[in-house]
Amino acid sequence: VEPIMAKQLVLRTATPILVLLILTPQGSANICLNIGSPPPILPTPKAVKLPSSTPQCTTPETGTRFNNTKWSDPDGPRTAANASDCCDVCSAADDCYAYTFEINPAFKNETTCTWAHLTYCCWLHNSNENPIPDKTTTSGNVINKQVELELTSEDTHVNVVDPSLNNLTQVVLDGVYEVTGKTLNSSKGTGSADIILSIDKSLGPEEYRLNVTKDSVQIAGGDYTGVAWGISSMLQSLCVRYTNQIALPIMSVADKPDVGYRAFMFDTARSLVTMDDLRRAIIYCFVYKVRYLHLHMTDDHSWTFPSKAFPKLGTDNVGFMGPQPFVYDPKDLTAMVAYAAARGVTIIPELEGPAHSGAMRRSMPEPFQGSGNDQPSGGGVTNIANESMYEGMQTLLQEYSEIFYTSPYIHVGCDELDEGELADCPGYAQFATKHGIKSTSDAFAYYVSQMVSYVKNLNKKAIVWGGAELSRTDPDDVYVIAWQGSPLNNLLQTGYSLINAPNTMSTNEYNKSLMDFGDGKPGNYNKLVVGGQSNMWETGWGKGVTCYTAGGAACINMPAVSAARTSGQLWYGLSSQRPPESVYNASLPHVEEVRERLTEYGTPFTTTQACGNSRS
Repeated sequence: VEPIMAKQLVLRTATPILVLLILTPQGSANICLNIGSPPPILPTPKAVKLPSSTPQCTTPETGTRFNNTKWSDPDGPRTAANASDCCDVCSAADDCYAYTFEINPAFKNETTCTWAHLTYCCWLHNSNENPIPDKTTTSGNVINKQVELELTSEDTHVNVVDPSLNNLTQVVLDGVYEVTGKTLNSSKGTGSADIILSIDKSLGPEEYRLNVTKDSVQIAGGDYTGVAWGISSMLQSLCVRYTNQIALPIMSVADKPDVGYRAFMFDTARSLVTMDDLRRAIIYCFVYKVRYLHLHMTDDHSWTFPSKAFPKLGTDNVGFMGPQPFVYDPKDLTAMVAYAAARGVTIIPELEGPAHSGAMRRSMPEPFQGSGNDQPSGGGVTNIANESMYEGMQTLLQEYSEIFYTSPYIHVGCDELDEGELADCPGYAQFATKHGIKSTSDAFAYYVSQMVSYVKNLNKKAIVWGGAELSRTDPDDVYVIAWQGSPLNNLLQTGYSLINAPNTMSTNEYNKSLMDFGDGKPGNYNKLVVGGQSNMWETGWGKGVTCYTAGGAACINMPAVSAARTSGQLWYGLSSQRPPESVYNASLPHVEEVRERLTEYGTPFTTTQACGNSRS
């Protein structure tokens, strides 16, 4: 890393990444002192235990603490009532100061108790096992136990217990540097503040434990992704002080998602999405623990997947609301898949058809053109009556599988079809007779079943949009994404698994019950709903693209915020313990700052297509 970059990062840390930072005398060991509650983590963890030396508010008369075991409790953590009660007690009694890490004389005459004064006051996430500190440990009721672990360039190594986690070593080193400007020890060895990564087979998929002790940071996961999520939470928990010191609060985090399928969809086939845009999206998924990044790579406007078998695909692309999308270089996609996988994120590609296929049919009429319009305005279908078309789709899916090798899924589109256009495909009557097709609806079902079968033969599961005709497809072989207007009630009754992705997402996803399905009433959860995703349609990530859309710059952040809220909501599924949205809103500014640092200071992975040649 060039020294100038490190210097710029160090200077930037003078502006705190945490919500509150009150500077303490230089030389003090308490880096996390007076920064408010422990750094917020999103999605909010299921359980956080603080050590006995962690400060808590108690009533001076009885020594009892406030009830922090339920988010819905009026005296629960971070609720207005609890914050007010806690601050009233602490500001009225010197006992408040007994539970700070270090008495700051500047606070002695304060009459208003703030989060910065209270340090960790009232922050007990869903745990009733946090013991009250022993008031007799030192004179004056001042607790001087170690309450943080400082990370240093000399004494903090990243050690991997399981070789399968080797890629995460660099993720940690890069992440800490990008967030704080601090370079950890990259050599193998042991020190006094090491970060230790391991697999714990007793934990489930994506489950993790983050334990910060007086001499190490231990992150264990049930699988690789679980460890990656633990690293994400660790990066969000870093304390940074203006003297370029960094630390983690001593704590224990136990967390896992309730819902396995949590995804964010990016439309690369209409507006320009550069490789750097995709890198940003991957970081977004890593920070907010979004398991899958779904790429909508083909549509009426453009084709962006690089096919060796059909190199003409993508030669007639048209931009929608901005610059023209390009066909990605296969080396770039391979690098992107590896970059995402290193951070616990899996990329799911989509091959759209038989509708929404105009770009494919314009650039290669044979074997793909069927009937109807092939222009960007939409309409028309691939030739479902051409055996060569099916061979071509099978070849393309094989190519998809080779590049997106980490994905257990391939999305095969199948939405918004005008079935009447199928009968106009050349050779339709003969093809229908040959395959026993009784109607255009059955012809659509035949196409869907073939695509699902091709994906299954690749040892993957197919995903389709709601609206696909599934009468020839086994429910065990496919997931269906439910979006606004999809006819889905019959699918639930016949055993098909659904992913909920309503197109109406805006700013209130956090309060929706994406795991509820049916008539929309709370509690109507169907166990066939396996997860949800938010969709970013028809717009690129960068300002140069989104400025073309209605609403201008406001369109940049809304889909990103939507993805974060959706992930936080699905992390808890139908659980009644889901923290209130106020907790999410309070945590978001800090976590967004962490994400922004990872994004802006991260190293681009693109190898062939620079920003200048793809976005003017």
